[in-house]
Amino acid sequence: MSLSILSFAIIGAVGGSFFSNCVLLEHKKEKFILISTSISAVLNVGINIFMIPKFGINGAAITTLIAECVDCVLEAIYSREFISISKLISKDYIYCFIGSISVLVICCLIKSIISAPIMCVLVSGFLSAVVYVYFISKDKDIRRELLAFIDR
Repeated sequence: MSLSILSFAIIGAVGGSFFSNCVLLEHKKEKFILISTSISAVLNVGINIFMIPKFGINGAAITTLIAECVDCVLEAIYSREFISISKLISKDYIYCFIGSISVLVICCLIKSIISAPIMCVLVSGFLSAVVYVYFISKDKDIRRELLAFIDR
């Protein structure tokens, strides 16, 4: 269960890494990286004091998830003067997000239908690839790049 919780923390960690390494660090704003990392670390330790005795390892996973998300949000706020957050959330990314959610749903459905692990992976992989390509191909630029790649 704790690994399942931590798998969502990766989203915050990757987002925070993008904002810190690609935006703030490039603009010599290490001070903001230090502030956001320190706030999230103190928050993580503080919440852990209450969560670990009650929920054990799952409590620690939840606090890590919260801390990673707080770090990402703070660094995104600090990055606003250098990049447009609204441009990051364009229709291209919305198609990718919808495609990813569809892949998750397909994998869960296939897992409930097929009990053989290898067959489940093969069927899930194939159907997921088809659905994901469908959703990302809705964008004309991505579609053009895919067609150019296939033509090679």
